[in-house]
Amino acid sequence: MADRIGDLFSISLSSALPVKPHCPVLYVYGQRKPFMFHSPRWLEWCNSNPGSKAVGLPCGHWVMVDQASAFEGLVRQWLAHTALNATVRAEA
Repeated sequence: MADRIGDLFSISLSSALPVKPHCPVLYVYGQRKPFMFHSPRWLEWCNSNPGSKAVGLPCGHWVMVDQASAFEGLVRQWLAHTALNATVRAEA
C-alpha cells in the first residue's frame, strides 16, 4: 500500500509545473521521510543559485520539531547571510 501511495505522489508531482523562484530560497527537508517531495534537480538548483541553499537533516517530515535546534540555527544563519548580501548589493 505504501508503495502505491508513493507512486501516486510521484505521478502527480512529476506533472507539476517547474518551480523557479526569483528570490533566495532555504529548503530544509527531512532525510528519513518515506518519500520525498523534491527531486535531485531541485536540490542542485537550490545549491547553485546565489543566496539559496538546500539542507537535509537526519529526521522525518517535521524538521522544525524533530531537529529544532539545527533547524533554528540554519534559518538564523541563512537569514543573516541573505540580509548581509542584500545590504552589500544595496550599497553597490
